[in-house]
Amino acid sequence: MAAVQPTTLRTYRCGFNSLLSFCDARGLRAIPVDAITLCAWLTSLKCRHLKPKSVSKYLAGVRHFHLLQGSPWLLKSDPLVTMTLNALRSLNPTSDLRLKVPLTFDLLLRLCRLLPGWPVPHRMDFDDLVWAAASAVAFFAALRGGEFSTYAGSSRPVLRTSHVDIVDAAPARFVRVRIVGPKGRPGVGFAAVFAASPPASASGGFDPVKLLAGHWEERVPVVPTTSSDPPAFQLRDGSAVTRDFMVRRTSHLLKREGIRFFTPEGDEITPGAASWRTGYVSSAMAANVPDSTIRTQARWASLDSQRPYTFVTPAEISRGSASIVIHAAAAIDGSITGGRFASSTVLEHSAHR
Repeated sequence: MAAVQPTTLRTYRCGFNSLLSFCDARGLRAIPVDAITLCAWLTSLKCRHLKPKSVSKYLAGVRHFHLLQGSPWLLKSDPLVTMTLNALRSLNPTSDLRLKVPLTFDLLLRLCRLLPGWPVPHRMDFDDLVWAAASAVAFFAALRGGEFSTYAGSSRPVLRTSHVDIVDAAPARFVRVRIVGPKGRPGVGFAAVFAASPPASASGGFDPVKLLAGHWEERVPVVPTTSSDPPAFQLRDGSAVTRDFMVRRTSHLLKREGIRFFTPEGDEITPGAASWRTGYVSSAMAANVPDSTIRTQARWASLDSQRPYTFVTPAEISRGSASIVIHAAAAIDGSITGGRFASSTVLEHSAHR
């Protein structure tokens, strides 16, 4: 059972129990399940309005419990199962990407400037300081939501003070965060990530080192001491910063500033736990930070992992079109008269001189 996270296991068990109920009601066999029974069950899930992603997780649960029972899973590439899954996706299409509100550097700084006492930690309200410190570290370290905040039912360990330290390696200063049990890297004890302190002249006070140090100093007289290793980001009652606290406070500040986000279809979207990570990617791309640096900082193995966190504005699309036209106009010094295929997919043009 340790092969999967507890939350994933609960979903797997829910999926397998659904198949068991389906089969019991019809006198069918659930283990080993045959292709026709499996497809009939998958089709029945549509009536429960499950999204294709949830259906895939349920199917993974069926496979998981087959293997636990010592029954080989032979339906991974079954044509009928594949056709059924494709049909369900067509009948219940979803957005290609789950849109995430990007909390970019300039936007976070703009929100911080709304906070009374900013940017001096001891002049700020404690809750404001907690939010700003967690935001700065989460942004510059490109942290996942569950890596710096928690929520009811989360299986991830709470980020503790012992997992975080401030390193002064002059002239560089940064916050080092040790992520215990990093996602996607089973068997690895922890992964170290870094939130570097930006130049003071350009940071506007949004500095992870200064804000974290300020939070730790201010929490001493405010937060009750209940543990020798408290959460790295603490609320007034001594508990760890929650996802709801971070998202709710962000939404409140966005509303105060009159900032709203909409999908291409015109539906409003709100911040989420991934907004700080998305904001880092957006800010880094706008600053022409190399993709390799972005992937390293965000701990992604490939560009495809980065794609759901990519945010392109209409202004960027417009600049892209302008760049293409300007570049083409500058490059043309004659007329293109023909070309030859350099490969099966590339047409190599040659200019007539």
